[in-house]
Amino acid sequence: MNPALSKSKLFLIQSFFDSEERKHPSFLQFDLSPTNFFRPSEIYCRELLEVLDDHLRILDVGCGDGTDAITLASASNEVWGIDISPVRLKRAREKVKQGNLDGRIHFDQMDANQLGFPDNYFHLIIGNSVLLFLDRDKFLRECLRVLKPGGRALFSNESLRNHPLLRLRRRFPGVHGREQLADRLDLEKIEAMGTIFPSVKHREFYLTSVLLAPVIKHAGHHQAAKLLVNSLNNLDDFLLRMFPSLRNYCWLSVIKLQKEDLGKG
Repeated sequence: MNPALSKSKLFLIQSFFDSEERKHPSFLQFDLSPTNFFRPSEIYCRELLEVLDDHLRILDVGCGDGTDAITLASASNEVWGIDISPVRLKRAREKVKQGNLDGRIHFDQMDANQLGFPDNYFHLIIGNSVLLFLDRDKFLRECLRVLKPGGRALFSNESLRNHPLLRLRRRFPGVHGREQLADRLDLEKIEAMGTIFPSVKHREFYLTSVLLAPVIKHAGHHQAAKLLVNSLNNLDDFLLRMFPSLRNYCWLSVIKLQKEDLGKG
């Protein structure tokens, strides 16, 4: 269970994202280019998403500049995007206004630990690398409250804490400041989500293949680089099947939570 986030820490997180320019990879953008290292986890996320364009109410947590909210709106959905950063929300509103989608996409500055929405309101909640910055116990209980019966929450690119190389990298000066704000996941914390949600499904990615992330970013269009990454991804799949405990040392986890559908059973 995460310690409750103080107002001072919330302010630091807001300040961090006001100035943060880096964008997390998003499975909603269907980036199939060979330089996208995260293709395996993104393809899996899209499989979990199932039908999207179906007159849904969707909550995009940590919506950033609104790119994903626009994709989520599709042709028929209504989307609420929330973020702690007013700077990012300003960009999001400008982007939606340019696309003439004001009527179906709404943005609010909000602390995700206290969702300002009615009970049983959303069909789907999406979050991209957000759980490490939240009081997860509070946030997940809020997700459960605002989801309709049978509703789903899908969290992509959630960073795990135990990969040895990444633990070393997170000590570097340029990254260490972010780590002061983050509370990264491990398998025990993911499994503990089952005390809140009746259904927890998760899959971990990138064990040995982490070594090649910089290579694929800069040279993924070369056939040799693609073959090497595919080989290590296949090795990861084999190792994680044979030795499930190694999942705790992967880079990322994709997590799907589902609220019980009271109309069934």
